[in-house]
Amino acid sequence: MELTILKLGGSILTRKYQGGEFDPITADRLAKEIRQALGRFPQRLVLIHGAGGKVHQLAHDFDLQTGAKTPTQINGSLKTHHAVRELTQQLLPILANHNLPIAPLPTNSIFIIKNGQAAIPGIELIERALELGLIPLLSGDMVFDDQTNFSILSGDLVATMLAQKLNAHKIIFASDVDGLYDRDPKTNPEAKLIDRARLDSIDTTVGNTSTIDTTNQMLGKITALMKDGNKIPVQILNGLVAGRLEQALTNQPIICTIVE
Repeated sequence: MELTILKLGGSILTRKYQGGEFDPITADRLAKEIRQALGRFPQRLVLIHGAGGKVHQLAHDFDLQTGAKTPTQINGSLKTHHAVRELTQQLLPILANHNLPIAPLPTNSIFIIKNGQAAIPGIELIERALELGLIPLLSGDMVFDDQTNFSILSGDLVATMLAQKLNAHKIIFASDVDGLYDRDPKTNPEAKLIDRARLDSIDTTVGNTSTIDTTNQMLGKITALMKDGNKIPVQILNGLVAGRLEQALTNQPIICTIVE
């Protein structure tokens, strides 16, 4: 049975302009779409959720971009991790209400950073969950680092690494934009959506990637894909538009960007 890696961005699970609070209404709709899609098109699924603005602000406040080298930063890493876990705990009952067999697996118990590189010593836990017909749930998180104590591991990199390790059929990124654009659509009304792009030529396709980073997430996705040498098709879609996630999970044509 095919395996799909699905990343639900923090930008759709939280209210960006309301302090990054969890959005249970959107989360419920997304859970319903996942349940309906799995009923129509059975597949194995690994689910990853983003952190949202509140968690990103904590990481910024404690200057965790280069690790946790001071006692204050270590404390900040723990606060950031706890905020991620809080979001997970808010999401879990909604997924359960739609009879999704979720197996929550803390990312910092599965991944580590060793010699500056992310590794997955706990991959067997994910594999076992999949064997049991469960849906592993992970997130971006603070993980142990043998050089800087803790490091940020983005949900985007979690998604691409698991896709490679588990030989996934495809990766879906559900964000708050329709996909990749040739220019910033929020500042240029003539910006055009790129429906298909090749990863090895994406720089020339979209130009300077910072110009399409309208949610501060697209650049992270592209970087994660390039960093991990991804060869698996990636679909970037707007999870705020009702029905698109379900259509993507059932292989229906939708407005999106497909990166191959």
